Amino acid sequence: MVDILHRVGVTATPEKVYEALTTVDSLAAWWTTDTSGDGDGTLMFRFGDVGGFDMKVLDLQPGRRVLWEVIDGPAEWIGTTVSFDLTQDGDWTIVLFAHAGWREPVEFMNHCSTKWAIFLMSLKSLVETGTGAPHPNDVQISNWHGHRRVASSRRTPAATHRRGSPGPVRTRCIVGAVELTPKRHFGTGRHEPTREDVGRLNAC
Repeated sequence: MVDILHRVGVTATPEKVYEALTTVDSLAAWWTTDTSGDGDGTLMFRFGDVGGFDMKVLDLQPGRRVLWEVIDGPAEWIGTTVSFDLTQDGDWTIVLFAHAGWREPVEFMNHCSTKWAIFLMSLKSLVETGTGAPHPNDVQISNWHGHRRVASSRRTPAATHRRGSPGPVRTRCIVGAVELTPKRHFGTGRHEPTREDVGRLNAC
């Protein structure tokens, strides 16, 4: 198992940071504007046509800790946990963030690590200034965004492959009137978006 870890300092009280992590309106102001659910039950985060994540709230310790479990979303995310541990150091609240339990360090994890850092800076901005940068106003960080913009749940696979095949394997996906031909390099941990990747790359 491998984890994504970040440390961010916020010039605000732990109580104020905790509020930004536990109310639907505040979550919508720094991660994605399409946030719904119950702050102490299940939270749903959506990113337009590309889908999103469902998080089950596992632990809430006011001013100290928030812990979620991913119960729906990309295969790599399901069963992982997302935690925010808060401590006060003078005028600062230190946020120790962890997205824990990844099965392997695939390239998608690198992407998500960068996106989490961007959204944590959005959280910091929201708490300190009152304005965050949630999706769809977040920073776009790679050419993968072009793939997901043309993708939708209406795509139909025109070919399949056997998992574990050697070398590059191509899969044709028909997305409306657009044809994508992504590929995966098996055994290297490197990949370009496959049809399984489409719809998840901006969500993290």
